[in-house]
Amino acid sequence: MDIFAKAMQDFGDSMDKLTKESLGNKNENSYKDKKNLEKIWGKKEKSSSEVKIWSDETKNQRKTQRKKDKTDMERIWGNRK
Repeated sequence: MDIFAKAMQDFGDSMDKLTKESLGNKNENSYKDKKNLEKIWGKKEKSSSEVKIWSDETKNQRKTQRKKDKTDMERIWGNRK
């Protein structure tokens, strides 16, 4: 029973160490992730706290949004053939 308890203690210590190491790099990785996303999508626009229940876009605005969506998908997947 002592051997099992020692093994469990060692396992717990190694998990603690692993957790501390991963949390230590979190800020650096988060910064890199943010920069990589900005390269793909551009800088994030300031968001509004308002949530619209329905769309009040005009037909032209919807068409513009579809073009933007198509461009975004091409950035991710490449051009359609």
